Parts: sequence; C-alpha cells; structure tokens
Amino acid sequence: MVPERLRNTTRYLAAAAYLDTGFRDRALAALIQRRHHAVAPSVGGFDLGPVLRHCLYSRSMLTVRDAAVTLMLALTLIFNAAGAAPWLIVMSVLAILAPGGFGSPGGRQRRGKANPVSLVVALVAGLLVVSTLVVMLTRYLGIGAVEEGEAPAVAWLAPVMFFGAIGTVLAYRVRIYRILSETLYPGAGRTGAEAGPRMTEIALAQRGNLTLYSGENPFVGAGDLVRAWTIAAELDRRADAGDRAPAEVDAVELHRFVGERLSQMGTDPAPGMPVHLEIRDHVIAQGRLNQLHGEHPLLEDNQPRYQLGDAELHAIIRNSQAGARHYRWIVVGTSGTAVTDARGDEVLPAEERDATVSVLIHMAVEGRMLYTEFIVMALPPVRAAYRVVDELPRAAGATLVLAAFKRSTLSLARDLMGAPLRLLARGFSAMSLPEEPEKFVVYDYGARLSVRELAAERGISTFLEELDAFKYAKLVEERLNNAVLDFLEQHGVDTAAYRQQIAAVINNGTVVNGGTFTGSNIGGQGAKFAMQGAKS
Repeated sequence: MVPERLRNTTRYLAAAAYLDTGFRDRALAALIQRRHHAVAPSVGGFDLGPVLRHCLYSRSMLTVRDAAVTLMLALTLIFNAAGAAPWLIVMSVLAILAPGGFGSPGGRQRRGKANPVSLVVALVAGLLVVSTLVVMLTRYLGIGAVEEGEAPAVAWLAPVMFFGAIGTVLAYRVRIYRILSETLYPGAGRTGAEAGPRMTEIALAQRGNLTLYSGENPFVGAGDLVRAWTIAAELDRRADAGDRAPAEVDAVELHRFVGERLSQMGTDPAPGMPVHLEIRDHVIAQGRLNQLHGEHPLLEDNQPRYQLGDAELHAIIRNSQAGARHYRWIVVGTSGTAVTDARGDEVLPAEERDATVSVLIHMAVEGRMLYTEFIVMALPPVRAAYRVVDELPRAAGATLVLAAFKRSTLSLARDLMGAPLRLLARGFSAMSLPEEPEKFVVYDYGARLSVRELAAERGISTFLEELDAFKYAKLVEERLNNAVLDFLEQHGVDTAAYRQQIAAVINNGTVVNGGTFTGSNIGGQGAKFAMQGAKS
C-alpha cells in the first residue's frame, strides 16, 4: 500500500522541528505538555501528527547532543582551564553575535537578532552551568592542583575535548540534514501513526468543529484579519405580500441554503473552472470555563471537547446570544488543479499553496432582524527558512554534507556555547508540575497558539498572493449575498434594506492595519487593499 503523501505545509513544519528550536519547544509546550488546552484548527489541510512526532524526536536528539557537548566543555576546562579559556571566550562572543541567539527564534513576533542583553545573561547562565560541572567533575576525578609553572599531565586532553565538542555539533547537523532529505523530501509519504492518547486526541481535535480559544483572538489558526463587514436588516414581508408581519425565517434553514449555494462553486462544471473550497461548520467559544456547578457541557472528562453533534450545532445557530458562536468556515484555494490544453496535455502541474485564505460567515436571526457577519482572514506562507527540504539531495553524500556545513560559523558557535543553557532549560521543563485544572473553579482551557501560525512569515509575501486573497474573498462574498437574497425572497421578505447595505459595503473601502478595522469592508471604487502586519 502506497503511503499517504505529506502536504507541503506538513513537510515544512516537520522540518522546522529540527531547524528551529524555538518553534519546536513552543509547539510541544502548547500541545503535549499542556494537555488540558484546546487544539487550534489545522487550516489548509496540514497534519499536526507528523509535525509533533518530528518535534519529539528532534528534542530527544538535541538533548543527547547538548549533554555530550556540555560534558566535553567541562572536561576541557578541567584538563587545561588556562589554555581553553581564550577559545571559549572567542566562541562566546561569536555566539552572542549569531542571529537568533542560542536557539533559532520560533514564532512570527521573534525575528532577526535576539536582544544582546538577554544573550549576555544567557551566556553567563551557561558558563555557570559549565563551571559547576567542572567543580563537581574535578572533585570526583581527583584532579588536583599542580605546582606553579608545571603543566598538568592531562593538559593535552583539553583540545581533544574542545574539538570533540565541535565535531559533535557538526555530526549532529549532518544527521539532521540526512533526516530532512530522507523523510521530508517533496512527495514524501506519511510514515508512522499517532501513538498515545494525547497524539490521537490531537489528530482528531485539529479537524473538529469546536474550538475553545484563549485571549482576544477567537479565530486562532486562521491568520491575519484583512477584511470584515456586517449587515443588519429587518425581516419584514414585502408590501405586495399583503401581510406585513415579520417573516418566519429559521437560521438553520438559512445556513443550510447558503452552504449549498457556496458548495456549488466547487462542484458546478460550467461555466469556468470550479473553485476549490473547504467548507465546514465551526463553533468558537471562550475557553475560560466555570465549573462551580459541575463539569461544563463543553468539557468531557476534564478535557475540552472538539466535536459537536448536529443537534448541538442547530441549537447554537438558533441561539446566537449564547457564549458560543457558529460560523461557516471556508478555506479557499489551497489546492490547485493541473492545467491542460485542448488535447489533454499538461501545460502546468497542479500547485499546492501553503498561504491560505479563510472566509468566516456568521448569520443570526434575532428580534425580527437578520444579522450577517463576513470576515476574511489570510494566513501567510510558511517561513522560507523551513523550505530547505525542497533543496536537499535525496541520497546521502558529499553534497548533503556540504549543505549541512554551509550554515555560518556564528551558528556553530551558538550551538556549541548554548548547549549548557539549553540542557538546563530542558531539565527545568521536565521537572515542571503537571496541570491540575480540577483544583480550580475557573480555568482557561482555550487554545493559546496555532503551530501553523507559529511558522508563518510576517505577512503575505507577494502582490499576486494579496490579489488572490482579494479575488477569492470577493467570489465568496458575491455568492453569499446572492444566496441570502434568494432565500429571503423565497420567504417573502422585503430585501430593499439588505440590498442598500450591500451597495454600501461595495462602495465604501477600509484599510485593515495592525489587526484592527473600521468601517464596512475593503473593496469598491477608490478602496485600498492592504495586509500590513495584522495580528492574529
């Protein structure tokens, strides 16, 4: 049986587990260590399972490497402290100058060089770890002081240990690149399966229809806010209907009707090419839950639920004033189709995009009013540094070793001198107390971060990607409004007010900047379209 092929986004995030210690540590902390927190949706079809398995394996390998390097640095000082000190000082200075400090930064808010003050503090902490280990090993090995002017008998071992530490770092780097080239190359198949209850739960939760969120952003995993508008219109009958009493409009029927019309964009064979859409129901709710009167309905065995049944979804749709809110979540254009000519010959192969556009639609019927909310979110592509897996040779050899050695000397110094600090941090992390939310009346079970957002670039990287985001949002917007109007007219509702507000949405533009927006939308004559560092 041919294994399932990994999507490009999954491969890039799995590569980040080896290339970016900050990304790896934050991903494991959010999803493995904090077992009582919800899992953010996996937008765009990537799979968290392989990513987390590579994160766990990478952490194990790095712990072994850092332990070996720390021991060798300590022995270097024991055998010949005077001779080794200048070399260690030079390497420490290079480590401070290295981009990213002692570990590549993870996340979209930590780019470029690390704070020099924090690097100096980190260096001092690492040297203290080595010094402590030196004292302990000196006493244990019984290496005493020598007479003044007399060289220690084992002084020749100092350079052996020092260059052994450098060799360990280089060998580890080659091993990492072999893993990348052999398991994460373009077209690589999925290997292994989820092991353990937490990994199985994460695999299911990433595709669930319920997300508990923490903080201000309810759409964790969707990216940056780029466009939004709302329309509120009365549900009065048309004047020619005779009876001006409010029309009977069921929110569930409205959602079903609109969903079917949106789905037709990806199924109708003509005219034109179908639009690739991923449409699903999704409910968001605040993760800060009160269990004073027993287990909250959104929890199960003290774990956040991630799947609601149809009856529960319908109840939330009809009761929009509740603490949970239903959205129709549409992900557009992540998978392309091959371009062929009239003879069926391939002109362009199918292209898989890792930048995604999400459209979220909320419709509520309250107090004789119909409320429609339209939100567009854009998730930038995965960082370029993680795409090295597309450039590595499949077979191990001199070319692969050269690719591993092409990284700068500064990063080598960072890996070498940062080993004691990383080892110390790993020890403290392993000793952390487990979560016990059952001891609290109120506990925040919400998802803190999205692994996909953690690996994203700062923003959409090309103008064509911005235009694509605008195009797909407009296509969905047009189909949505037409579907709502058709539904209202079928139920005898006067649509004049709704049409007026649609016109206002089209004619008035708003720039979304820094994650906030005002006005009705981006679009229409004279409108500006911008994605400028919006916060997720």
